[in-house]
Amino acid sequence: MKKSILACAMGLFMVAFAGAQITGSSSSGSATSAGSGTSGGISSTSLSVPLSTQLPQISNNANLAMSSPEYMVTPGDIYSLSFTRGFQQETLSLLVEGDSAINAGFMGRIQAAGMKFTELKELLIKKTEAAYPNSNPSLIIVSTGLFPVTIKGEITAISVESAWGLSRLSALIMPYLTAYSSRRSVKVISKDGAAKTYDLFKADRFGDTSQNPLLRPGDVIEVGKAARIVSVLGAVRKPGNYELLPGEGVRELIQLYGDGALVSANLNSVVLTHRANPQKPESESILFDFNAASLPELVDGDIVKLLNLEDYLPVIYIEGAIQSGLVQLAPSQGSQALTTGVADAKASLPAAEPSFVASPVITDPYGIVRTVFREGQRALQIMLPLKAQISNRADLKRSYIIRGQERLPIDLEKLLYQNEISVDVVLQPNDRIVIPYGYESVYVKGEVKSASSLEIKAGLRLNDVLKDNLTELSSLRDISITSEDGKVVVCDLFKAQRFGDLTQNPLLRPGDMIEVQKASRIVQIEGEVKRQGLYQLQPGEGAKELVDYYGDGPLVSANLSMAVLIRKASAKNPEGQTIVFDMTQEAFPELENGDVLRIPSQEEYLPVVYIEGAIANDQGTLAQTTGLAGNTDAYNIRRAVYRKDLLVSQVMRPLELKLSPRADPRHAYVARGQERIFVDLEKLLHFYNAADDVVLQPDDHIVVPYGLITAHIKGEVKQSVTIDVVSGLRLSDVLKENLTVLSSIRDIRITNQDGKVEVYDLFKAQRFGDLSQNPFIRPGDVIEVEKAERIVQIDGEVNRPGSYQLLKGEGIKELASFYGNGLMADAKSDSMVLTRKATLDQPDGESIIFDFASTALPEIANGDAVHVPSQEEYLPVVYIEGAIVPDQPANAQSGSTQSSVQDYNIHRSLLRKGQMISQIMRPLESKILSKADLRNAYIARGSARIAVDLEKLLHFYDPADDIVLQPDDHIVVPFGLTYVYVKGEVKKASAIEVTSQSRLWDIIKDLTTTYSSLRDIRVTSLDGSSSTYDMFKADRFGDMSQNPYIRPGDQIELQRAERLVQLDGQVHRPGTYQLLPNEGARELIEYYGDGALIDAKTDALVLTRKTTAENPEGESQVFDIAGDRVPLLVDGDKLHVPSRDEYLPIVYIEGALLDEKNPKAYGMQRTVYRKGELVSQAVRSFATKLSPDANLRQAYIARGTTRIAVDLEKLLFFYSPSDDVVLSPEDHIVIPFGLSTVTVKGEVKQASIVPVVAGLRLSDAIKDNLTTSSYMRDIQVTSADGKVAHYDLFKAARFGDLGQNPLLRPGDVIDIARAPRTVSISGEVAKPGSYQLLENEGVSELVKYYAEGVLPSAKTESLVLSRKATAQKLEGESIVFDLNAQSYPILNDAESIRVPSREEYLPVVYIEGAIAGDPVIPMSTGSGQPSSSVSNAQSGSAAASGQPASYSMLRMVYREGMTVSLILRPIKDKISASADLAHAFVLRKGLESQIPVDLQKLLYSNELGGDIVLRPDDKLVIPYGAMYVFVTGEVTKSSWVGITGLTRLRDVVTPLLTRYSSIRDVKVKTADGFEKTYDLFKADRYGDLSQDPFLRPGDEIRLSKLTNPATIQGEVKRPGVYQLLSGEGLKELIEVYAEGFTEKANTSRITLLHYFSDTSPVGEKLQFDYTASPNIALRPYDVVSVPSLQELLPVVWFEGAVGLSSVGSSPETSQRIAYNFVPGETASQAALNNRKLFSAVSDLAYSYIVHADGSQTPVNLAKFIYDYDLTNDVPLKANDTIIVPFRQFFVTVSGAVRIPGRYPYIPKRTWDYYIGLAGGFDTDRNSGKKITIYDVKSQEVAIAGREIQPEDNIVAESNSFTYNMMKVSSIISTIISLTVLVLNLIGL
Repeated sequence: MKKSILACAMGLFMVAFAGAQITGSSSSGSATSAGSGTSGGISSTSLSVPLSTQLPQISNNANLAMSSPEYMVTPGDIYSLSFTRGFQQETLSLLVEGDSAINAGFMGRIQAAGMKFTELKELLIKKTEAAYPNSNPSLIIVSTGLFPVTIKGEITAISVESAWGLSRLSALIMPYLTAYSSRRSVKVISKDGAAKTYDLFKADRFGDTSQNPLLRPGDVIEVGKAARIVSVLGAVRKPGNYELLPGEGVRELIQLYGDGALVSANLNSVVLTHRANPQKPESESILFDFNAASLPELVDGDIVKLLNLEDYLPVIYIEGAIQSGLVQLAPSQGSQALTTGVADAKASLPAAEPSFVASPVITDPYGIVRTVFREGQRALQIMLPLKAQISNRADLKRSYIIRGQERLPIDLEKLLYQNEISVDVVLQPNDRIVIPYGYESVYVKGEVKSASSLEIKAGLRLNDVLKDNLTELSSLRDISITSEDGKVVVCDLFKAQRFGDLTQNPLLRPGDMIEVQKASRIVQIEGEVKRQGLYQLQPGEGAKELVDYYGDGPLVSANLSMAVLIRKASAKNPEGQTIVFDMTQEAFPELENGDVLRIPSQEEYLPVVYIEGAIANDQGTLAQTTGLAGNTDAYNIRRAVYRKDLLVSQVMRPLELKLSPRADPRHAYVARGQERIFVDLEKLLHFYNAADDVVLQPDDHIVVPYGLITAHIKGEVKQSVTIDVVSGLRLSDVLKENLTVLSSIRDIRITNQDGKVEVYDLFKAQRFGDLSQNPFIRPGDVIEVEKAERIVQIDGEVNRPGSYQLLKGEGIKELASFYGNGLMADAKSDSMVLTRKATLDQPDGESIIFDFASTALPEIANGDAVHVPSQEEYLPVVYIEGAIVPDQPANAQSGSTQSSVQDYNIHRSLLRKGQMISQIMRPLESKILSKADLRNAYIARGSARIAVDLEKLLHFYDPADDIVLQPDDHIVVPFGLTYVYVKGEVKKASAIEVTSQSRLWDIIKDLTTTYSSLRDIRVTSLDGSSSTYDMFKADRFGDMSQNPYIRPGDQIELQRAERLVQLDGQVHRPGTYQLLPNEGARELIEYYGDGALIDAKTDALVLTRKTTAENPEGESQVFDIAGDRVPLLVDGDKLHVPSRDEYLPIVYIEGALLDEKNPKAYGMQRTVYRKGELVSQAVRSFATKLSPDANLRQAYIARGTTRIAVDLEKLLFFYSPSDDVVLSPEDHIVIPFGLSTVTVKGEVKQASIVPVVAGLRLSDAIKDNLTTSSYMRDIQVTSADGKVAHYDLFKAARFGDLGQNPLLRPGDVIDIARAPRTVSISGEVAKPGSYQLLENEGVSELVKYYAEGVLPSAKTESLVLSRKATAQKLEGESIVFDLNAQSYPILNDAESIRVPSREEYLPVVYIEGAIAGDPVIPMSTGSGQPSSSVSNAQSGSAAASGQPASYSMLRMVYREGMTVSLILRPIKDKISASADLAHAFVLRKGLESQIPVDLQKLLYSNELGGDIVLRPDDKLVIPYGAMYVFVTGEVTKSSWVGITGLTRLRDVVTPLLTRYSSIRDVKVKTADGFEKTYDLFKADRYGDLSQDPFLRPGDEIRLSKLTNPATIQGEVKRPGVYQLLSGEGLKELIEVYAEGFTEKANTSRITLLHYFSDTSPVGEKLQFDYTASPNIALRPYDVVSVPSLQELLPVVWFEGAVGLSSVGSSPETSQRIAYNFVPGETASQAALNNRKLFSAVSDLAYSYIVHADGSQTPVNLAKFIYDYDLTNDVPLKANDTIIVPFRQFFVTVSGAVRIPGRYPYIPKRTWDYYIGLAGGFDTDRNSGKKITIYDVKSQEVAIAGREIQPEDNIVAESNSFTYNMMKVSSIISTIISLTVLVLNLIGL
């Protein structure tokens, strides 16, 4: 018995244990599945066992559901039941199944259909407590289920939406409602067929939730179409669009729907607008009384508007320094927004404070605010709410009220901020409170450029105001400032600037008046003082104060004993004066206005030494010349002051860094007179020895010569050049960027300076490292590169493929063995291919196959190519196709329109004899797609299919299953049955993965084209059955039978739509529709367009037909849909249903309407005219669009040729029906600008409207609009109230009289007359300019009053009056008169007076040559020196830069006693560094000989004995030095050009060449008269440096004009433009200049184009054979074109998957590539020649040729290229098109997941994405979500942050044994306890 009981106990234990394992596995999985997929009905039972004591995570919806007593138990809900059993907390997960049943474990199966959650909770708690007393059970919702709800009817699109247990009807349908969706009758049909109708208006307005029910699974919502929708706007509480029920009218609309009228509503004037409809085609506007007994009927589309009583109240205006607003209401009232919208209209609420609408205008505008007037209202009541809108620049003290013609002052400063009620004013209707700008300003007048007012800013001081407004005569020493209270302060800005005395530069305050006086004495000091400049002297101050006080004292280098005073000519001193005086003495000359005092330097009188040659100039930079190699530095001169015992090293050491890199310091020397003292500067500066140093003497020249460090390259190079030679420069370095494709590197010749010639082979240097063949380059070397005779190419299986130059006698053997470095081991040497290009002798080209081992190898010519094939190129292949990654898989996803689309791919593999299928497939296993059906793979061999189970073969290998492959076998790996196939009229035929929920539209939506037919989609299932579906019905009517679920293996085929037409306009559903046969316009409108709208004009439909071959002009028809002759619709037609409003008359509102882009633009709006409509009704609808600048008072109606004035200001704000006007069709309501603007007209550039902004004065409004004839002396300003004032802006500008430059107010009209008399005055007056004279004013007033008097230097006895020619006096006139005479000439309009300076009548001396001044025309003198030049003034750098030197001239006023040194020392810095100072001379009238003067000694030595006293009209000539040449003839500009010792002819002439310059006969004439002609073409082409000589100083270069240019282009070696010599023709042009034809030249079809001139587009064209006519004579400007033989070859096209890399975003983009083929060439040859065009996406096996006649020939290009099987080869024909069609990594998910397998690789995804694809973790087997990832090489990789890569393997690890035991530990414990209990009971 004991044994039996024990056996029973153990058996019970084992059964319980097994049961626990099974139950835990299945139920836990179901629960998790349900939890993760709550989107649909779930029918699986969900029961969980206790897993943990933690509460699950609760969703937001679950919390809402538990807090709502209405939440119904919903399929898909997951609940958690927790209770205590014994001492252990248990948790049970419960899933509500599709039939609302719950598997509740120990409580059994509970049916919860129709139960609320609260009821279910109560039931389960009772059952749990009954089973386990005191268990404290609790039930919570973990997640809520989702269920689909279908919405259809009058909505935007049929939709299936997801809902949950608390989803209400309104929330689900709102996004889908249209303008005509009915919200009053929404039908909900439940799953059992019961239907109920709901009114969402009641739910929304009254909160009646019974009309907005909770939705349940299976519900279908049907939205009806509204029969009548009307709008209510204006003064109602709830404006908007409403659907009226039958029997409802105006009263219900306003009281029920609009929620009643506002208290401000004008119920006596309600406006009803009827839209046009078939019964009333004209539309109309009706004004009615709401309180009347009978009210008008409402129809669909009507608009009812309640006007506001506030709109008819009078207003008060506040304007000026305040922000604008359109309507400002009184504080006691709310504001009513005026809008034309319907849906957005909202009633405003009463406001405690007034609202303010800011106008979008510029900062500080002249603003206007309107506020409603109330009886007895005071200014304080109006202004207090507006304090925040008042500008901080407002002048509140000077505010005033305009009341009719009266102005009432009001101090708003006291009223608003000082609480003085006594200044308050009782307002009247139409009062205007004006707040002016202007308080924060200061005013400037006197001796300034312009009298002005400026805005005060923080920290504004006196100098800030004046700094840009002072004249040359403004006095800074006595500026007066008058404050508002009359206090005057005088300031000295000189003291403020010099000494920082801020008391003389005070802070300014608003209202200050600043007056600047005219300075009486301004003098200048320059030279050796600390502060040079212009200074205003005070009375009693003179030269000493000028130097010591103003100039801040002399510098230590100042020579005070030689101070120079320069005085201008004046009436007292008519000749001017130069005075030299000693400032160390007691007596100085008096200083006068305009004097200049110069303090010279002591060093001006010291001797100098010169450093010249290869050194930077005085400006510190080495000037660059033309930039050509070999001429990089100029010959420069520097000066250094000489001091006693000065050494060369002392001079040169500071200048060492100034030496040119190309200087030759070893050969430097000191030039002393005729003697040269050589000095080695290299040794002196770096290895000093005092014995080598030289003591300098005054006037010594240290000469640093340039070294010869260049080499020249010529021959077969891109460009003959001269290059700098640097250390370590080898031959290859100088040639690497300059070789052409024809350059020979085997025989490069180098000629050194001594004439020795060496030949080098750079190939040996590069291949074998033989540096003896790559020598160092030495200065003076000439490198000549020959033309290679034979360059050939070798590629393929050689060790060194490439292009090589063969020597004489070398052939294929040497090419392969020596140059190619031998054949590779797998080279197929018996089938080498020699390809020869087409030539004249062999126009078809040639391809030769030969055996390399043969003794007779073909000769190899220039341009040939040898290909060494691989043995593997001749091996057969097998194909692996289907569900496999292609050869180059980087593109796998690029063609997919969605992630589930898979491409059918092909992979090729070489086949070796006896190879088995497993040997081929095992290396490719990682490339097999996860969706492959390995078990059903097969081999296609010819027409036979050999089945092969690759799953077994690869993973459970048995040799008996393996198959030996044969050439051309196709191993087909099909896709599994989780795919469907889409074809037909789609973007791309595709295989698409499906799920159990995939519908037809989900599959095709991303693949359809514009012409895909959705009305007849054919779906063929695996069993062959076929069905046709109409997606239009599914979309429009929600007919899901037309959008079926798709099953794996289905084939979906889309046809091409035969007829697509477009419908737009007044229909419910415009769009493009596909019509079925026999359907036409009526079906299009009624069925597809869902009917016409109420205002549709169906008797005037417009059909637009596109152009076709039969109807090339297109067509447009108008027809009546109800008529008998309705046109048939064809593909592409467009049908427009117009609105009746389009045919109604309109009214225009134009003028001052707001435009966001341009607020000041003249706008226009159109509105439909309705019968009986008033102006006020039309304008009020546009009130929000009125510009703040609108002049409402001056509006008018333009009706035909009449104007009807209408005061919109009064009509909108002081309404009286008598002022209103009934509109007529085509009326124009014109609203002019002007409310916050002024108008400018008269003599201006353009009559204009100017916005009034803060502080706008008269001058500001007109400143940019004046003409030369605008009269500034009498400007008329008419204000808005009719007052007229006249202003004189001259007085305002000259004297600062602001009374003549008033602030402007809105509405002012400025009228500017034409000036009767404008004259100008110039010259020696204080204020020259043009002035407008008043009547009776003349010369005296012009000079003394306007010009403020003459200057001291004026020659008043010789004033010149210039009088223009007139009709009465045709010749004009010039009158000279004396200002001191008794009578003056009368001044007429446009005349001018010039007051000459006395200095104009003084004699002058001239300084010319190498000096900065006015350039003069270049001339050549007999001496070779430049007498003039044409460059800029700074000639000092001309020699340095290689650019033309500037021969210039200065004129200097002559003063008695003036010497050469006195005149030159102040302008010494203007003398060119290239000047020859030692050989200057003076030319004096009356003397035939020159007077030599050594400026070198005079200016830079202390030898003044050679100074010369000048006379009037003397010419001081400073010649250029010797380093210049003169270029003239056919050049851009005859010029002197600076040279160095290394400058060649080409360097000088290149920058000056024109298109007509001849370089074949350049004449060079030396300074001694020797002349020679050079040919620069030979120098450039052949490197003949004898034709490009070094130039010498003084050379004259003359270029002739081009005489015989000709152009050659096309297939020649050197195309270009060439100048032919006499006797040369076509033969020389081709063979000499162009260097012959290329190999591709077609010499039988050469074209010659004779132009009649170089600029003529007209000419004649000849075509000839060169071999027959080589000696054709050429004319100037002829063009010769040599065509290519390639142009004669026929063309075929490669199209499709060609020319593509295997990477990129769109490899399936079709390409089309032309290929010129040789007659007789076949498709295989063309494919082999173009194999680089093909890639992994090219399906070569299924290519085909489309011939010109339209026929097609299939070709297997794969056989040609990979098998060398030329069977079925096809000869090509001209214009054939070879079509190459297009042809798809996977990630493996295995282990503890629900659906393990291989899934398509998607870039940029992490492991959790693929786990999701596999159905998620199997939580029974993997509760910790632990994974391991292996890459394609089976190496474990990191997980964190890593993106999954192709062929990764994601392994979900299974739980450990310990974990599984822990799961069932409670069950085991219970069983053991029971066993012990039983044993105890039976006493064992």
